[in-house]
Amino acid sequence: MPALFKRSNGVYYAILTDGDGRRRWTSTGERTKSLALKHLIDLRQKSDDTRRRLMFKEFVQEFLEYARGVFSVETVGIYERSFRSLTRHVGNLRLDALTQKHVDLFKARRLTEVGRTTVNLELRSLRAALYTAMRWKFITENPLKGVKLCSIDEDMPAYLQRADFVKLLSSIPDGVYRDLYSVAALTGLRRGELVNLRWEDVDLERQSIMIRSHGEFRTKGGRKRMVPMHQEVLAVLARRLSSQCGEYVFHAAGRRLNPSVVSIRFKRYLRRAGLDERLHLHSLRHTFASWLVQNDASLYQVQKLLGHSSIRVTERYSHLVPENLRTTLNKISIVLN
Repeated sequence: MPALFKRSNGVYYAILTDGDGRRRWTSTGERTKSLALKHLIDLRQKSDDTRRRLMFKEFVQEFLEYARGVFSVETVGIYERSFRSLTRHVGNLRLDALTQKHVDLFKARRLTEVGRTTVNLELRSLRAALYTAMRWKFITENPLKGVKLCSIDEDMPAYLQRADFVKLLSSIPDGVYRDLYSVAALTGLRRGELVNLRWEDVDLERQSIMIRSHGEFRTKGGRKRMVPMHQEVLAVLARRLSSQCGEYVFHAAGRRLNPSVVSIRFKRYLRRAGLDERLHLHSLRHTFASWLVQNDASLYQVQKLLGHSSIRVTERYSHLVPENLRTTLNKISIVLN
């Protein structure tokens, strides 16, 4: 129990810690010590009752309101889907009643419904959200802290060979989507970066594209980067500029393209071209990285072009490097006796 101090006005005060972790002088409004102590006990009881009564869905609403102002639309979408999956399995229980057993059972059931990668994504998202609940003093422990992620075989992401990419483009009648997919494969831009790309961030003279947060769009990690243009990207963007309509590079009647529609159409065109069903829109980013490595780009260069925060993420493409390393080594000319 915090110590009580009587001030010159005769009222008892105590130093209490608020929800943000800051210590404040708080008046009890009482001039008698026994009444002041009772006031503090009532305050603590009220705080504990509030924490016990907080339901999971109430926390979800508060967290998502916070997340929409901090994270990208795609990240918020991941949180929404993760919360929805967990609620479907455990119901709307009290937040502080969620246990590791609930999470273990949720994980086991989800593994019968979706792949391991999706389960891991949901577990990471829920764990991060509940650490925020701890920081907000809603719970004292994170029930996802000790939950292990699913082991996943490290497979090379699927990507398009050049001939298949040309075949894909020939199956796309809509010019805006053909241009968008072309730019995606030759820049490695993410879906959100593509649909939110504005003309003010395109510099045709310097042949560069600035990727940065603006308005409702937030880049991954809030980072900005400069992406150099391939000559074919320069040609595509120069042609689109001649018929500019609105602020977005890729648009439908001046309006920003719907990210989900961009992904759905890609799968439709993929099937029309008779290509591998494992491919999806993000495969164009893997395609870009794979083409770079196959053409002697270093993993460091690939990391910078893709905007990876760590070289560890880029190392998934390292198995494409050995043959190129051998070619590089053979450039060293030494005469041995």
